[in-house]
Amino acid sequence: MAQRDLATNDDPVPERVMELAAGKRLGWLRAQYQPRQRRVFTRWNDWRLYFFEEGLIVTSPEGLEMDFRWESTTVFQCLSTLDSTVRDAAYTLVGPDLEAIAIGRGTSALLRVTVDGRRVPSVVRGAPFVHEGVWGPEIQKGVTRMRLPEVLGRIGRGETLDFNRFTVTAESVSVKNKSLPWAEVTGVDVSNGLVSISRGHRTLPPVLANEVPNLQLALVLMELLRKESSPPPRGGPSARPGEGR
Repeated sequence: MAQRDLATNDDPVPERVMELAAGKRLGWLRAQYQPRQRRVFTRWNDWRLYFFEEGLIVTSPEGLEMDFRWESTTVFQCLSTLDSTVRDAAYTLVGPDLEAIAIGRGTSALLRVTVDGRRVPSVVRGAPFVHEGVWGPEIQKGVTRMRLPEVLGRIGRGETLDFNRFTVTAESVSVKNKSLPWAEVTGVDVSNGLVSISRGHRTLPPVLANEVPNLQLALVLMELLRKESSPPPRGGPSARPGEGR
């Protein structure tokens, strides 16, 4: 029996799904999700989201099968909140070939999806899978876990990373035409759908969180760079993230 550690239903997993997962090296099955089952408006009832250790697969009864590995996936999230509580969410997943799908009960506000300067030609509207509060953060965690070493290496080699609305280097973060060296950044926060990069009581122009690719990865990276630029508590130089990798 496949090992599982997320909330799941117990429907048998089709053999073709397990074969696809094996071929794509997605690891063991963690969970499977479905939309809320309806007696009327049954369009989405038979869609399934299969969540694996190293990625996921989305299927539809019409034969759609889309697979994503964390190490090559870009994710955008759009959360709807009420009184600071997540009400619903939509996650848009983009693969290395720019094939993309939006899943979850929320509405994706993205009119234009861009990854590494390339425009995604179209986005499949996938099913409104429930439990976004479980599988959504797990997608972000998986992408961050697998892609953080890559981005740290690029930073260490002196590259500039583009997160659509801001860019990051080993020395600074830039929004539009304004930049801050990491030594002057006092905080990076997400609130009310905006990413704010602050210097004391002043901030760079806020950025819409739903337009930031791999949001959690970006936040983790910026926090590492900010901390590394802080003076070491006992003096002496500190290595930049990515150096020696």
